Amino acid sequence: MSRKPADEAEGVIEDNEYVNAPVRPEDKAPPDRRLLFSSPSLPLLAVCWILLLLIMGLRIYFTTISDDITEMNQLRENLLAAKQELRNLSEQLNLEKEDSRKKLNSLKLQLENMTQHYHVSEGKNTELKNEIQELKTENQELKTENQELKENFTKQITDLEDNWEKFNVNRAQWTIDSYCPADTSKVRTCSACQRGWYHIQKSCYVFHNSEAPSDLKTWEEARENCRGRDADLVVVHDEEEKVMRDLRERL
Repeated sequence: MSRKPADEAEGVIEDNEYVNAPVRPEDKAPPDRRLLFSSPSLPLLAVCWILLLLIMGLRIYFTTISDDITEMNQLRENLLAAKQELRNLSEQLNLEKEDSRKKLNSLKLQLENMTQHYHVSEGKNTELKNEIQELKTENQELKTENQELKENFTKQITDLEDNWEKFNVNRAQWTIDSYCPADTSKVRTCSACQRGWYHIQKSCYVFHNSEAPSDLKTWEEARENCRGRDADLVVVHDEEEKVMRDLRERL
């Protein structure tokens, strides 16, 4: 058995007294923070948080990349469709360009033909102008001649009217003298036929019997002579033999 020294015993007693003594607030010291950092679970917790944040960041990153890839694929499809549409439009424009080129060549050919026709028409127009000028000159001359002819016709019509009046007077006088001849005492006796004509039944007859060769006429000439006297040649039929016999008896 051993015993502690007295000093140590007193120290133990003091410690016991200290332990059993009530603790005052001002005597209570704050916990040592270094003990917390020195705990063995703190590094593991930090690593877990770091891994969790890394996983969340990677998830967000890959989600964003996936959305971007989907959007880029959609954009690529849209660009391919637009490219195909542009290609079709380019082919259509090439066809329209070829058609326009053909139409342009046709229009150029038509323009050349129209230019040639224009020059030909210009020459014809000049000729027509000259002809029109000549026609105007001829028209003026014709107007002058027409005026002269009109004056001549007016004079001739006036002369004809005067002659017609004289002819009517002479014809009336001749008719009076033919149908109502006057005797030596100037007394007129009218008959149904002209002087020198014979009234037989309902008609008047005249008979020409000339043996001179110069007075001989053909049928047509004799008929024209009769028509000039407002008469006609006699056509002898059986029923008219009595008329001709009476005419011969009077001659």
